[in-house]
This record gives sequence, C-alpha cells and structure tokens, in this order.
Amino acid sequence: MAILRVNGIDSGDENAVVTEKPVFETSKSWSLKNYELLHERIERLIDEKTPFFSLEFFPPRFVNGVPNFLERVERLSEGGSVFVDMTWHMGSDPANIDKVTSSSSIAASMLDYCGVDTMLHMTCVQYNKADTLKHLEQAKAMGLRSILALRGDLPPGTELEDTNQFRALDMIRWIREEYGDYFSIGCAGYPLGHPQAPSYKADLQYLKAKCDAGANFVITQLFFEPETFEKFVADCREIGITKPIIPGIMPIMGYESIKRIAKLSQLEIPDHILEDLEPIKHDDDAVQKYGTERCIEMCRRLLDNGSAPSIHLYTMNREGSIREILKALGLWKLEGDRVFPWKNRSQHPIRCLESVRPIYWSFRPRSYITRTRDWDQFPNGRWGNSSSPAFGDVSSYYLSNLTVSLTK
Repeated sequence: MAILRVNGIDSGDENAVVTEKPVFETSKSWSLKNYELLHERIERLIDEKTPFFSLEFFPPRFVNGVPNFLERVERLSEGGSVFVDMTWHMGSDPANIDKVTSSSSIAASMLDYCGVDTMLHMTCVQYNKADTLKHLEQAKAMGLRSILALRGDLPPGTELEDTNQFRALDMIRWIREEYGDYFSIGCAGYPLGHPQAPSYKADLQYLKAKCDAGANFVITQLFFEPETFEKFVADCREIGITKPIIPGIMPIMGYESIKRIAKLSQLEIPDHILEDLEPIKHDDDAVQKYGTERCIEMCRRLLDNGSAPSIHLYTMNREGSIREILKALGLWKLEGDRVFPWKNRSQHPIRCLESVRPIYWSFRPRSYITRTRDWDQFPNGRWGNSSSPAFGDVSSYYLSNLTVSLTK
C-alpha cells in the first residue's frame, strides 16, 4: 500500500486525514501555517528588491474552452507568476460555482489545478450587502485568500441612483469587519483619475480612503505612457498613500481591439501611437509585434527607475506575446527541480501542506486533484476525515463606473 501523509498524518494509517477540497462549509478550518498571504509576499519581494509579475485572465466563454484555458494558465504560471487573477465577468453568472464557466468556478479551478495563488475580482454595485458577504463566504470556502474589491460597471442603461450605490470602499470595510485579516485585499487605481470622479485630486483622495480602510495594495487601470504612471505614483505618495502600487499593463495585441478597450475604459490613445499603427493596422502580426516591443520598452523603464515594483499584465487570455514580454524583461523564471513528483504548490493555501501522494497517481496530477477534492464528502471512507461534521458511525442516519463622495 502506498503511503499518504497530509497535514502531518502519516502513511499506513487508514484514518489518515485528507483535508484538501475547499468544501463549502464555513465551519471547516484549515491549517494555514505554511501559507504566506499575498500582500505579505508582495511586500517581502519589494523589500528584497525582487521584481515580479502577475497575470490577469477572464473566464472562457464556452465549456469546451475551459481545459485549454487551464492549460494556458498553467503554462504561463510556470514562469513564476506571484499570482493570477480572474475578472468578475457579469456575463458568466460570476457567483454561480456550479456553472463551469463562471468567474468563481474558473478561479477555483485556477487555484486547484494550476496551483497558483489566485485573486478573484469582486464587484458590489449590482448587489446588496448580504449578497456580497455571501460571495465572500463562498470565496473563502473555495480556498481563495485574495480579493480585488471593485465597484463594478453599471448595467447598460442604469444610473448609479438606480442601484444600491455601494462602492469598493464599502466592500473593503465589510471584508475587514467580517473577516479581519483573512483576505488580502487589492483595489483599483486610475492613473488619469476615474472618468466619473469629480476631479483627479478627488479620485486620489478616494484611493487613499480605500487604502486607509484596509486595502493592502493597488493595481492600476491600463495606461499608454510611462510618465502617466510615474506621476500617479508620485502624487499618491505625496498625499500619504504608502501601499504598493502595481501598474496594470495591457500590451497592444490588435488595432481594433485596443481602440475598443480604450473606448470602454474612456481613455484616449496618444496620437503618436495611432500614427505608428495607422500604416500597419491591417497587419495583425505587425500590430502585435509593435505592441510587444512598446510594452517591453515601457515596462523596462518603470522597473529600472523604481517606479514599479512589478508588472501586472492584462493577458486577454493570450499566451505568446505575454511570454515574450516576460522573457525580454528577465521576469520569466523557470521552475527548478521539484522536491516532490508533482508541481510545487507552495502558493496554494491548502495544498501547500501536502508532502505525500499515492504513488499510482504520480503521473496523473489532475486525476488526483479531481478525485481527492471530494473525499470529505465521504468522511467514513478509507481516508476518512474525523474532523468532518458528518464523521461517525455509518449506522447513524443523517440527511445525506464611480461617484466619489468622501463624506459618505
């Protein structure tokens, strides 16, 4: 019989405990002593002056795209991404964990199958407080420890007055009130000011309020010029914002796509970039090459002059150009020799404690994860978990866009 040790319980003990699935039971407690919270890891890397990167994805639209998507995330995370994040895509029914393509379901799969620390975007303008707390409780049960708190976009044809009018600041306060320091909290920063803010200075003060309320770090909206980010960081520091500020970078991957994204973000593409793109706008390869080279140049400047401690790339679920950018910047770090036959999962809040697996699953890591994530549903089985609320005698019967108002 192959041995198994999880959470310090050893080998041939038939009652060995496997507590690995993020079962949706708020009563379950995990031993997280070896897990380093995301914001603590970010601060440590900054103190060590070690540049790093992170990646943003959105959920695949169709079920048959999910396996390929997870393969892509895993390949990109092998370069040493400190974390990945998943957008809260309203079209995906984002909170529906039972829907394979929902934001929540995909985030859980990124954490489980790709083994990289995963941050879930979460918006609140469409929901009431009870809904948002339910979403947070579900994220906790999934094993997620990081949330990017956002107001979210208003539904088409809706004014802020037609909603609950909750903002990111409200969500950050709720998280700290209900969960203390359990979650690392990221928030959004707008280098040119949020388009719905009364002014650039008012938006900076709102960002400071979010940080003062408990946000641990800032990830910015996309921008096109390095000077924009450099000025933004200086202005933030001047008013007392001390949290890490990570630039959100979107490489130009297509002429029409970047114009559409800029329009949705209410940003203006600088004239000199449009002039550069005009003669090549019908050549997709040339546009992507231009965007990649420009991205590398901008990121290198921000990293070299110390304005940015890291780079957060909006991948648009692409792979080739993202990998090229990271390698050119010297941020791509291939994983070294593995201590165990499976992938290092030190960033997984639960599986970071795992040191032994059954030998017959050594070459089937995903089968192993799929099979073991539900073991707690059968607490009287071979690897029964005595900490499960259902553990007992088998003869026992049991039912099997943002309006700033700092005065609010």
